[in-house]
Amino acid sequence: MLAVLVPACMVQPPARTRNVAAARDAEPAPRRGGTLVVAQERPTTLDPLPSTDVYSTTISNQLFVGLLRFGANLDPTPALAQTWTISPDGLTYDFRLQPNVRYHNGRLLTSDDVAYSLRRAFEPGGTGNIASLYLAAIDGAEEYQSGRANTVRGLQARGADQLTIRLRRPDPSFLWALCLPQAAVVPREEVERAGPAHFARHPVGCGPFRFVSWDDSHVVVARNPDYFGAKPYVDTLVFVTPASLATEYGSHELLAGRVDVTDVNQAHYPAIAASPRLHVMRRRQLALGFLGLNCRIPPLDHPKVREAVAYAINREALIRVDTLGAVLANGVLPPGVQCYSPVPKALPYDPERAASALEAAGYASGKGLPPLDYWVPVRSGVRRTADSLLVEDLRRVGFRVRVHEVEWRDLSQRIATRRAALFSLAWIADIPDPDSFLGSLFDSRSTSNMFQFQDPRVDTLLMMARESRDPMQRARLFQQAEAEVLVQVAVVPLNHSATLYGTSGRVHGFELTPLGISVFDFSRVWLHESPPAL
Repeated sequence: MLAVLVPACMVQPPARTRNVAAARDAEPAPRRGGTLVVAQERPTTLDPLPSTDVYSTTISNQLFVGLLRFGANLDPTPALAQTWTISPDGLTYDFRLQPNVRYHNGRLLTSDDVAYSLRRAFEPGGTGNIASLYLAAIDGAEEYQSGRANTVRGLQARGADQLTIRLRRPDPSFLWALCLPQAAVVPREEVERAGPAHFARHPVGCGPFRFVSWDDSHVVVARNPDYFGAKPYVDTLVFVTPASLATEYGSHELLAGRVDVTDVNQAHYPAIAASPRLHVMRRRQLALGFLGLNCRIPPLDHPKVREAVAYAINREALIRVDTLGAVLANGVLPPGVQCYSPVPKALPYDPERAASALEAAGYASGKGLPPLDYWVPVRSGVRRTADSLLVEDLRRVGFRVRVHEVEWRDLSQRIATRRAALFSLAWIADIPDPDSFLGSLFDSRSTSNMFQFQDPRVDTLLMMARESRDPMQRARLFQQAEAEVLVQVAVVPLNHSATLYGTSGRVHGFELTPLGISVFDFSRVWLHESPPAL
């Protein structure tokens, strides 16, 4: 099945914008040493399992390793697993682990650690996590999670270096699931010694970097001299995490020569692209930018009100504001993911139909309609312009909109606790599979279903798609689920974005896949020339 799915997800190599004066005619040889400084938003945890945002996962991915990792073409490649075999029926996976892998505390890793870490995703009474959705096919996971069993029978450690995973049904995307940063392996004694909350602030993994410190403005990690794989080039990674709007801060600091890597917003792009000592990387992501609607918060609990929202928004006008590579989203799935189709599926811009839908909901011309609270992260000027256009579209048909611009951590918490009625967000694929969008976001059992969308038919279609080993049938089922979600307007698809990162001229080896920076291994980056001034 992977042979069918992987080529459909391959994307062209990254378009990298280089300044002519700084073009590398002869790439210098890799060298070791130095400190790499990365600017980003603050993480919420460094425990890989509960991580739900790109900022936390980017850092935890340097500290922890799973059985497998994503290759350059998003194919599953060896990590802690040295080799593996799959039974003909697709139900049994046998893994042999790498020898002499040590945690940062010095202990040797064993297959028991792998079984514990995967079982931890289904801990009874847990708050939910991304891994549990993708690993749900493991035999006995459901019984363990519900408290009906005291272990997961499909996870069997066999000796110190062998692990067998048995599935209750074939899962074409299972190897990808084992590449997830949230499926990384952790030492049980460190998690249980002081509890998960302490572990989240003082992580111990077996990755290429080890944890050093975390304060209000920095997370520092250092090269792990005992790493089982290729040793990192840089000595130290410093993640600078300002109090607000890291994109604005990072761009200023990159231009000033004080950071090495940062994402770039549209306002700062011209200055960074023009600098002879900086580089800009643009990479199409497997991502969806959207307007989210909480289907249980009035008045959005009424299907016709959600329909009115969708018809009211001129999505093409919003795209014209972004000149750095975003393309109009015609549905939930982005280009590059199997089942994607360029045929328009989202409701079109039609103010008259928006007004009719409001009238059908009992709110003719917006009379009696409760105000909509619209939650967004702190924005740059360009994003604020797009927000103002969107809000004006809604107001024009009768909605009263109250805009709340808050820091990322506040927005993330509000969305996670399902207290945001209307919100703007981008979703980057966890794995290069339709389920990473449709299942993660709209399955009623998913912890990432931030819309509180529930539909038994959609749940059934998603389950049937996951279980199907017929690629054509699988595609049809996912497409039917996508169509149903869009008709019920749990989300208004806005765009598929490109990621844009600026780097100092001394940075080499920084190349992202369509899954973005959260799965990037910074051990491959090396430095040449002088460091930034911290």
